[in-house]
Amino acid sequence: MFILAFVAAAAFQAATPSRTLSATEAGQLAVQSLHSQAETRRRIKGWSNEQLQAELTRAVSGKTKLIFQAGHGVYAEYTAPDGNLRMWYPKNVNVVKGSWGVRVMRGKVRTCFSYRNAVNPVTQVYEPTECILPDQTLSAANVLQSWDGDVFHLMDDKIPYPKDALDIPSPQVG
Repeated sequence: MFILAFVAAAAFQAATPSRTLSATEAGQLAVQSLHSQAETRRRIKGWSNEQLQAELTRAVSGKTKLIFQAGHGVYAEYTAPDGNLRMWYPKNVNVVKGSWGVRVMRGKVRTCFSYRNAVNPVTQVYEPTECILPDQTLSAANVLQSWDGDVFHLMDDKIPYPKDALDIPSPQVG
């Protein structure tokens, strides 16, 4: 009986976030992100498309990132080297599947993400695709934390638990 109680307690602990993002932290992150993007924009000005493509690929490929965006909350995203991605999105009960890649659009390099089943918890709108400016990607604007590899095992097509918008999970949760 004690062993079952211990296992149940451990399972409950693993199914809860390490902490949640406060409104103050979210505001500070938004300001920091703008400054970081501006500095990165200055740093990469004049880079060739080839240099940008290489740096963007290196910055994204094989990484798990915890990202905060106003209107979305905190989500975890693993971008596999083969161009697949999996996202642990707030209020979703299943992993969000998609793909990513570095693209040249109208002569400008972008990191693009395509989501197959993402529903925004605030607007309840399906959001299939977005392309990010190089300065946002390379500055890690909005990234709370980043790890090498699939630390939450999202490529197994399962989420650790249905998370709230401001939950900040740790890899031990996965």
